[in-house]
Amino acid sequence: MNSPNNRLKFLLEIVVAAAAIVSLIIFCSEAALWPLSRKLMLVFGAIAIVAVVFLLADRKPPFSTGYVFLMLLLLSAGVILIGYAFQWFADTNPSPTYNTPEPTRVVYSDPPTISTSSVTKAPVNSTTTTTDPNAQALSIFSRGKAYYDQGNFNSAFPYLLEAAQYGLADAELYVGFCYYDGTGVDKDESQAVFWLTRAADQGIAKAQYLVGYCYISAIGTPRNDNLAFTYFKKAADQNESKGLLWTGYCYQNGRGTGVDYQLALSYYEKARDCGNKDAQARINELLQLM
Repeated sequence: MNSPNNRLKFLLEIVVAAAAIVSLIIFCSEAALWPLSRKLMLVFGAIAIVAVVFLLADRKPPFSTGYVFLMLLLLSAGVILIGYAFQWFADTNPSPTYNTPEPTRVVYSDPPTISTSSVTKAPVNSTTTTTDPNAQALSIFSRGKAYYDQGNFNSAFPYLLEAAQYGLADAELYVGFCYYDGTGVDKDESQAVFWLTRAADQGIAKAQYLVGYCYISAIGTPRNDNLAFTYFKKAADQNESKGLLWTGYCYQNGRGTGVDYQLALSYYEKARDCGNKDAQARINELLQLM
């Protein structure tokens, strides 16, 4: 280690060993899909760790305090760099080589059909009172929905919110829409996620799809691909066309689940059969990758 030639040889050995380790990791894992910045972090992290191994192997104990500190510093730097590289892979959008575009975000100015048929029976100007909380919630909701259908969102929102506070799932869905779009109330995406999640957890498929979208896109909540996939799958299980499309997207791109092109194709086909206009384009793109 005293001559320049030995030092150069030593450095080359470090670089070669680190490159071999990194190449193996990239070849054997999904790191092949990483952008260059994350691959470089992995390279530098591996070089730091391999440098520690070579330096310790080249020098016999006892080691001075300064030397031990330097080794620990290099080792920590290597572990942190590699850790951040993998953490970014888990927490941020990967850049897949097949460049699949995400489904277009839909703003719900036109709400879905209400599943509870009885809510439209109470007239808007009804003064009927009842001690039955469910009947009262339905009556209040029907007033709010009538205003909503007329485009009078400012008058609709207080009724929808009051009905939602009774725990009526359809009212929770509409309150979520109002906060999501800023209709009748100031736009508040975190409140939208709160109310849509309440509706989704009561089995409303439209809410399940939109909660999944909020989680996968970090709208009103931190990104969470696992929860996004869970809610997309719940919506898909009810044949909600956008839930089917997004479940296919998750399987195609490994978002919240493993990559499975066959399952992705199956969900895209179901979405197409349910009338989703974007599904056929997804099928065509996926078939080119299979």
